[in-house]
Amino acid sequence: MSSPSSPKSLCSVCGTLCSFSHLPSNVFSIAKLIPAGSLELNLKSDSVPPSFSKIAEDGWPPMHAPTLESLDILLEEFTRPLSFLIRHHFIFTTYYLHSAHVLKLRVYIVPYDLPGCQGRLSYRARSREVLNAGQTYMLMLLPLVSQEPENWHGGQVTPSAFFLDSSMDRRTLPEIYGALPSPSPQSFTTDSDSINRLLDYRDDLGGFGLHSTLLFYQRRSVAMMLQKESGRSPDVPNPLYVPLTDMNGKICHYQPGTTEFLKELYMVTPTQGGVLCEELGTGKTIMILTLILSTIKQLSSPENSFIDSRPVLTPLALRHFPSGDFASIREKFSPRKRASQSQIRVPSFRDILLHLLSSNPDISIPNTTTESGLRKYQRQEHFLELLESLPYDLWRKSNFPFYLHQDDDPTGHRISSRGQGYSAPRLLYLTSATLIVAPANLISQWDREILKHCEVVPRVLIIRSGTRLPSAKDLATLYDIILMPYNRFSDEDKRTDVKKLHSWKLCVCPEFPDSRVPKCTCRPPDVSSLLQVRWKRLVIDEGHVSASLSTRLTPFSKLLSVQHRWIVTGTPTTNLLGLSFGNKSSGGESGVPSHADLDLNVGGDTDVEMDAEVGIVERMDVDFEVEQRVEESVPEPLATESSSSFLTADPDSPSSSPTPLDVETPRIWNRLDRLDVEKLTSMVAHFVGMKLLADQQIVKSHILDALFDNKGPRPGAIQMLTHLMESVMIRHRIDDVEEEVVLPRLDHEHIYLSLSPLAAMSYNAFQASIAINAIDSERQDEDYMFHPRNSDALQTTVKNMSQLLFWSVDDRLYNIDELKKTNLEVLQDVNKRNIPQADIELAKESYMHIYIAAESPLWRSIQSSEDIPYLVHGINPMIFKSWSRLPDNTWVKGGLTTGYVHPDRLIRLRQLIIRNPLISVTKVTYLGEMASAKDLEHRKAYQEMVRRKEGKERKDRKSERSKLPKHIPVKQQDTHNSTGLFNSSKTAASSDTIKEMQQELQASLARLEMEEGVLDPSAIPSPNATQPSALLHSSVIAGVRVGSSASTKLNYIINDVLKYSEQEKFLIFSDSELTLAHIAEALQLVEVKFLRFSTQVPTRIREQTVLTFETSDVYRVFLMELKHGARGLNLVSASRVIFCEPVWQIDVESQAIKRAHRIGQTRPVKVKTLAISNTAEEKMLERRQILKQGGSKIPKLLEETEIRHFIANPRFILVNPDAKDPGLDIPLLRLPPAPQLPASTTNNSIDVTCSSPLKRRVRVMDPQESSGGSPPKKRTVRFAE
Repeated sequence: MSSPSSPKSLCSVCGTLCSFSHLPSNVFSIAKLIPAGSLELNLKSDSVPPSFSKIAEDGWPPMHAPTLESLDILLEEFTRPLSFLIRHHFIFTTYYLHSAHVLKLRVYIVPYDLPGCQGRLSYRARSREVLNAGQTYMLMLLPLVSQEPENWHGGQVTPSAFFLDSSMDRRTLPEIYGALPSPSPQSFTTDSDSINRLLDYRDDLGGFGLHSTLLFYQRRSVAMMLQKESGRSPDVPNPLYVPLTDMNGKICHYQPGTTEFLKELYMVTPTQGGVLCEELGTGKTIMILTLILSTIKQLSSPENSFIDSRPVLTPLALRHFPSGDFASIREKFSPRKRASQSQIRVPSFRDILLHLLSSNPDISIPNTTTESGLRKYQRQEHFLELLESLPYDLWRKSNFPFYLHQDDDPTGHRISSRGQGYSAPRLLYLTSATLIVAPANLISQWDREILKHCEVVPRVLIIRSGTRLPSAKDLATLYDIILMPYNRFSDEDKRTDVKKLHSWKLCVCPEFPDSRVPKCTCRPPDVSSLLQVRWKRLVIDEGHVSASLSTRLTPFSKLLSVQHRWIVTGTPTTNLLGLSFGNKSSGGESGVPSHADLDLNVGGDTDVEMDAEVGIVERMDVDFEVEQRVEESVPEPLATESSSSFLTADPDSPSSSPTPLDVETPRIWNRLDRLDVEKLTSMVAHFVGMKLLADQQIVKSHILDALFDNKGPRPGAIQMLTHLMESVMIRHRIDDVEEEVVLPRLDHEHIYLSLSPLAAMSYNAFQASIAINAIDSERQDEDYMFHPRNSDALQTTVKNMSQLLFWSVDDRLYNIDELKKTNLEVLQDVNKRNIPQADIELAKESYMHIYIAAESPLWRSIQSSEDIPYLVHGINPMIFKSWSRLPDNTWVKGGLTTGYVHPDRLIRLRQLIIRNPLISVTKVTYLGEMASAKDLEHRKAYQEMVRRKEGKERKDRKSERSKLPKHIPVKQQDTHNSTGLFNSSKTAASSDTIKEMQQELQASLARLEMEEGVLDPSAIPSPNATQPSALLHSSVIAGVRVGSSASTKLNYIINDVLKYSEQEKFLIFSDSELTLAHIAEALQLVEVKFLRFSTQVPTRIREQTVLTFETSDVYRVFLMELKHGARGLNLVSASRVIFCEPVWQIDVESQAIKRAHRIGQTRPVKVKTLAISNTAEEKMLERRQILKQGGSKIPKLLEETEIRHFIANPRFILVNPDAKDPGLDIPLLRLPPAPQLPASTTNNSIDVTCSSPLKRRVRVMDPQESSGGSPPKKRTVRFAE
């Protein structure tokens, strides 16, 4: 074939008449293109080699599209991709005839930013159809382009280097996150002195105002944050592109999502903020406080503008200074009223000083460890004291700094005095304050951490729900830190009409006497004060919430004018957990122990126990609970000739195939990965403010399309994502952290227990209802519980089952009476329908367990009260009968009764006897009958309230009842006749309980101050300790003992608490409020002080409970609702953690453990997860571990196939009435020592001291709400060594 006869009229790239034909030929000069590498084409044996009449700049003929299409290439399916890419100016090729049937191609990529093309090569200029096809073909071509120099020059060797590395990167997003490099800020002469001092590890940071000592990695993180904030970080390449090297050794830039190539990559300015995502428990709070203290005197800067200057103004300068920006701004406000030169005086020295003190304060931090630095610090303090003693100080404070923010082009003047033509400017106060927004339960912790770590306490304002927000002037000038909970911050979105802030009016208020500073009394507009301040920085603690635009928090935060935005979180997304810190423990290298090392001892003895009731205790090191992956066998890199065989395949070769190679299976990123990436990009775009990601179309085309290709992440996609994460995230690799800090050992045990006979009856009755539902519905249609339309009922059923495994009752007896009536009918129907024999046997077994429960009077009577009954020994029969709700199934030995009594009755009986030790049996019996009658009245009233509520709900959803699956008790157990929960919540939030807790808080704080030498011991209130009466030995219940409850989990918890609580504190987590209520009642019964953190306790009181637990030795147990207590709290005074049920979500469980296992913990931490053997709980733990070891994502619980199958196929627990419960055995009354003989010497003094296993802690003041007014004075707090 001949070459085109008139090359001048044809495009020099594609060889056809196209839209680029009119351009000069040098536009597509090879020197301007990207020499990617070479390809090899095999021609068919009868193919005619191409002829040519023109030579390209590289000495080879050009391979135009018509020429390529005329060739008979061995692999015909590759002709179209090459031709398309050439025709549409994605590539340019030249060729060399190596032999009669072998062509060598040089591939030159046409960059999208090629000059002279009038922008028609850009991503946005090309049609969607061309781009889509071009991306597909480029992804086929680029991994095959060889960069062997010999092939480039026409030789033929097996390629080993390729232009685009297509090797599989099978890392998961958490693995990418964990491999991000640690921050490495550099010390430069142009950087602030604070950065240099932080990076000089010999400097102890004297003058920063810190009491605590920063670790080296913490200093590096703060230095990196300061470097980002300073704006001195150099511009960085666009992180959405990855660098590639061409044949000339030059760098070009490739976008994996769009396959776009650029020769010159435009730079982007890094964000002056980011995500502080250090591992949980590594001290993110002190890092933020150090950042604040480093810039505590620095005013925020006006927002950058390319169209106008935005000078820092003060009321004095704007009104009186005669020249420069001040005069021009005044002229814009009053163009028709120009002041004469006689009206504007030259500012006095005092005026200039007042202006500079406000607009340009001294921001230096003297190094007080040096003599010169100490002298400078003393001079600064002396100057401030002197200034405050002069009348100038009031003028200075009224001369607040601000700037005028104008949204449109401010050049020129207004067209009229009415302000038409240009919008009015908006006044924003400049400040050095940091606004910190945190979960409500962390506000007091932030306040405590400030006092703990800061030697000179900053001026802190806490804005709580119901607290009035001060004026913008006060916020900007009177405080260093403003603390706000999420909900209070979001409530400010009700006053966001920013248009009201734009005004052409200047303040005309009179001036202070003998001064030219205005005494401004202007009324601020009805707009949130937060929107009238240019904040130094905004910090969102637990900031992963900022990824959601559906909340009010992020949209409102975008309205704020903020110089630096920081997200603080240990878990940026659901699967980026940040939970590895602590794997390396002080107890030695962690690892999964062998079976020989497993601790099977439940009771604490040295012998191994395998009890029928308790089961086997499975002991694991922390590494068993931190994600592990099974190393996979990665194939060796495939022979390089396979890469070229795509184009040079021999038809006679058995391996001839159009597929390039038998590569290892790529890892396809799934829906959960996509949610994580979308959360990250949303967080960075909408909160941190990376404008690059503000366009959702760019996020999709450049990031999501590259990562979520149906064949796996595209080449370069993971490298791009890594660059993006590096640009905004500050975190240290865990190895770097653990070089400095090793936490105490963490042991996590799974405790497998059996159900008590009474609980097993309930469980089997519940399982029977599920089995009969499956059989009767034939596992199809809407009657079947697992039908998609019954998803809500299924969720409730699973939650009820979980509650039942701790303890639960049902006043409808789990439908057993109804099921008994239909026994014969169902079995006959099953036989008629030819149901499988396995289901027939399952039905028979189900009815057997239904009859076992139905014929137990004790079990039936227990269902009438949701409290857990306890087996009581040695109680008088008359007292038992009147005080127990369960008179059945009792036995008498030696005239005394053994039987079940509920804990609320036992507590009230004990209180009665303590008040009246010698009360008679008859009187106690009478009072028990009275108590029973009163309880019955309360119960009826409560049940009536529940019925009314249910009736109202039924009216709202009349048809819902008919859609419920047959036979299944789907009513949620937590709210079903739960008078125990109702009473427990009243107790937890009662005024007496709160008052007692607050009194103990004040006393514990006072004791800490006494230990520090701050407080006189005589000022400490004496505890209200009373000695039990010796008459209790003669009381009617002196010998009564309390045995096991009907809940084996509760027995285990109480035994553990009684065994260890004198020396260690406990955190007990549950997802159920009812479970926590049962534990609270048990702790009352055994007289162990506890606190609760749940929705039943008001937010403000929850904060105080955290502070009390951390500072008081009296409260030994903290009951925590998992969804509220698992994040953010610092509870290092506890060293034992118990989960009442398995937690399916790994991040939630690990977050909860991190409340205790973090920096500041000095004891080994013991974690126990309780599970019932042979139930879904055991299956949960088994499946979760298998998924973790296999590197699989953890799906939702009911989406996990094996767990769903386990629940859908009920299994029963054998009831062994003779099984012994190794549970409780404690006296109901704690009797005082036996009375001594009169002749003996007794010591009547009462020892009210309590030995503490804790270190002395800092004095923390209860935060006071403020509504403005005078600024709080800085105070110095002494800390214990």
